[in-house]
Amino acid sequence: MTLLTSLLSLAALNATAAEKVMHMPFEWDKTSNPLVKIDINGMRQTFSIDTGSNTGLHLTEEVMAQLPELVIDAEKHRAIDLAGNVSFNDKFHIPQVSINGMTFKDVKGVSFTPWGLTLTPDSSLPDSMVIGLGLFKEKSVMLDYKNQRISVADNTQELGINIADGWLSLPLRLTQE
Repeated sequence: MTLLTSLLSLAALNATAAEKVMHMPFEWDKTSNPLVKIDINGMRQTFSIDTGSNTGLHLTEEVMAQLPELVIDAEKHRAIDLAGNVSFNDKFHIPQVSINGMTFKDVKGVSFTPWGLTLTPDSSLPDSMVIGLGLFKEKSVMLDYKNQRISVADNTQELGINIADGWLSLPLRLTQE
């Protein structure tokens, strides 16, 4: 009986730990951007990770339509890509969304329009939706390029990171620019 109780306790600990830390393995796309497959409110989708974007989520209109809590804002989002192309996209916010079982609150986003700079005539703009740094506000994120894994938690301790062990903390400050 004690062995069964111990095994059940371990299973419960593992279930709790899975909710505290989200690990997302990633692959590289043809332009060396990380691509992750995630469940967003139960829908499996592919996203690129753009650490240069302050916007939390760049979603296609099809995915936006499937998120009942998503609220379209009256104001449009204006963006200019590296080629100088200007786009006006719908801005939205989601009071709460589940991504891989982790809850994210007050997520801001825009409708997705491909952007970037093509260097050759046969190249094309990336067409995957995007996760930007804004999604991770108030979270701790570890980008492990060697093992191709992104880990997200509420704090660094849950990621197993101890700053005293020589880790460098690089706080991210999201600005309007």
